[in-house]
Amino acid sequence: MEFSKITSEEFIKGILLGKLHAKCIVVGFNHHFGHNRVGDYEYLYRLSKVEGFRVEEIPEQDIHHETVSSTTIRKALLDGRIQRANAYLDHLYIIIGGLGKGHNIFSKANFPMLTVQLEEVGKLIPPDGVYAVGLEWGKGKFRGLSVISRSLADENPFGVIVQVHIIDFDGQFPDADAIIFFHKRVRESFDATSLESISRQLTKDLQYVDALIF
Repeated sequence: MEFSKITSEEFIKGILLGKLHAKCIVVGFNHHFGHNRVGDYEYLYRLSKVEGFRVEEIPEQDIHHETVSSTTIRKALLDGRIQRANAYLDHLYIIIGGLGKGHNIFSKANFPMLTVQLEEVGKLIPPDGVYAVGLEWGKGKFRGLSVISRSLADENPFGVIVQVHIIDFDGQFPDADAIIFFHKRVRESFDATSLESISRQLTKDLQYVDALIF
């Protein structure tokens, strides 16, 4: 059966309770789920009394006189408005993954990068561009610059690559996942037509990021 055809009851009982063994289900304000979006908080509440799990609803919030919902947050992220999304979330947007060898094009441009090894299927990745980021990796905390590109994704199963250049990195690779905190979108477009343009753009962007206080 296609996932979009799963009923609310099948989703809760078969997946959340049956496979994931959920003890508490948290939903956002006015959240709907299941085929034709018939499932909601009231449905979950009634079912919880029968199946023995807890259910919580996150209340509606207003930030800067705007109603904040998961749709509002998602749109801000997809538009690349990272600072607005962070305000909605009340924390920095993060991506977690191991760090591996960067895309060859950056090495050829003499601007070394590391690749964030995406693991979470369905993780919302911001649009292409250059971002000011912070990192927690192993026991270290760093500042850095991140490039997100779909045009350079090649055969990547996620259809997008997330590259990171770490400021003042000593070259020691800890055996741990990195947490990348997105602070600000520095550049909307990224010109990868030549090694010279890559080097010129990123050198300028790095100077800007390095001057930021975060």
